[in-house]
Amino acid sequence: MTFKQNLLDAVNDAVADAEMMSVSDWIDDLGTHTIMDNAGASEDFRKETGEEPCWGEGYSQESMQAQIGARGKGGDVTGPEGMMFISTIDIAEACADKYVPQPWHHGKMGMGFAVDACVEAIKEAGH
Repeated sequence: MTFKQNLLDAVNDAVADAEMMSVSDWIDDLGTHTIMDNAGASEDFRKETGEEPCWGEGYSQESMQAQIGARGKGGDVTGPEGMMFISTIDIAEACADKYVPQPWHHGKMGMGFAVDACVEAIKEAGH
């Protein structure tokens, strides 16, 4: 490759990196109590951050609905047959486990506080 091509490639790489969201900003944009399609969340995470998702395959509709019911605050989750669901707290905790130096745990009670603690720790770790 020529010097000019190498320089152009380096500039293009820098621009692409500059357009990527940080992991902490991506999670923060989800909202603290969001439940979403796991496949869609994984695809968006890859596209927006350039990173591979680090959380599990998610939960079936029945399992997620049971979790919602156990919280006692109402709500429903629906989707096509076989759709797997994931919540912001699952994503936030998995990302904190990956990106924050160990040992680490937020020790917060309440989903909103826990998500916020994870986001802050991930941000402080540079992600």
